[in-house]
Amino acid sequence: MVTLEFLNSLAPIATFVVVAATAAAAMVQLRHIAHNNQLESIIALRALRDSAALDESFEFVAEELARRMQDPEFRAGLENDRPPDRRVHKELRLCDYFEMVGGYIKLGLISADVFLEFSAPERYWRLCAPALELYRRKRGPSTYENFEYLTVCSQDWDRRHPGGNYPKGMRRLPLRVPTES
Repeated sequence: MVTLEFLNSLAPIATFVVVAATAAAAMVQLRHIAHNNQLESIIALRALRDSAALDESFEFVAEELARRMQDPEFRAGLENDRPPDRRVHKELRLCDYFEMVGGYIKLGLISADVFLEFSAPERYWRLCAPALELYRRKRGPSTYENFEYLTVCSQDWDRRHPGGNYPKGMRRLPLRVPTES
C-alpha cells in the first residue's frame, strides 16, 4: 500500500522532472529562435547587397578604384576634413556595408561562419586598402575597424578551410569542357 508520506516524498522529484523537461524544451525553442533571427539577418544583408547602389559600389571597387586612386583630386577627397561625397567615393558605401556586417559578427548577432560561407570581404579590403589608408589619416585607425575585423575573420576562415568548405567524404561531380565538333 502506498502511503501519503511516500507520495509526498515523490512530489519534489516529479516537480524537478517537469521543470527540467520544460527547461530543455525552452532551450530547444530558444535555439530555433536564434537560428531564425540569424537567417532573417542574413536574408536582409543579402537583399542589401543586391541593391543597385551597393552593386554599383562593388563594381566600382573591382573595376575603377585603382585607376581613380591615381587622380590627386579623388585622393584629396579622402583626406579632406569634410565627409567625402559618396556619389564620387563609392568605395565608402562598400566599406560601410562591410563595417556593418563586421559589427554584427563582432557582437555575435550573426555567425562569422554563416556569413563567410557566402562572402569574401578580404578581396574588397585589399582593393580598398589604399583609399582606407588615406581616409584613416584624418579619422584615425578606428575608422572601418569592423570591416578590418571582418577581414581578419575571413583570413582565419580561409586558413581553416584551405580547400573550400565542401563536406569531407562527399563525392564530387566531374566537370567537363564540351569539345567543339
